[in-house]
Amino acid sequence: MKIREEKSCLYIGLSTQGYGETAYALGKMFLGELLYASYFKLINEYDSHKSMKDSISVFFDEFGAIVTPRFIELENKCRGAGIQLFMAVQSPSDIDKIDPHLTLAILESSSNFFVLKQRMDYGASMFANAIGTKVTKKYTTREENGSDTGMNSVREANELLVHPDIIKNLRVGQCVLLRHNPTRLDLLNLRERKITIEREQEVENNEENLKKTEDKNKLIFNRKSQNVFEV
Repeated sequence: MKIREEKSCLYIGLSTQGYGETAYALGKMFLGELLYASYFKLINEYDSHKSMKDSISVFFDEFGAIVTPRFIELENKCRGAGIQLFMAVQSPSDIDKIDPHLTLAILESSSNFFVLKQRMDYGASMFANAIGTKVTKKYTTREENGSDTGMNSVREANELLVHPDIIKNLRVGQCVLLRHNPTRLDLLNLRERKITIEREQEVENNEENLKKTEDKNKLIFNRKSQNVFEV
């Protein structure tokens, strides 16, 4: 609550590799604090739209190392409490080790997916099914002895928007982004996007430095002109 009021940033580094049990215990404590913060906000603010305007963002890296079954309580209530949650895992199996039903519940309550390469069919198929399908027409033909009989049929079929093989073959830095409200599906190249941003910043910096140099030269020229005039 104090972080929200002061518009501050809090970073908590928990080394699950060196201090696994301690990190998990602290993670549970932090989750408890978030649950109380959401409860306090909900009982004191009845306008959820106002809460979202004054929202806070919480990022969980290596989410599978600290997640607990109570997390779904927070995720279900976070929007009304003005809390935006961002969870990063290597694969759905990271949450499955706590409870496979928890994995499904978290995905069901999530609005946006950033899906990077998944090697195993389990993770790729889970995200492909979570992204959804579209209605298409499936055409079939009948052949006899290798020849088309002319007897064809058409039926409606549900086709995956993103096939699991697409997710399995994503390159480093590529991801499938699914957004809701409104629903939109994109393929992003995060690595090139970063380079583009860096280039834009470099151009802006160069332009800014050039402008500073020009202003400095103008200032020097004006000073020299003034000195000559004074003499």
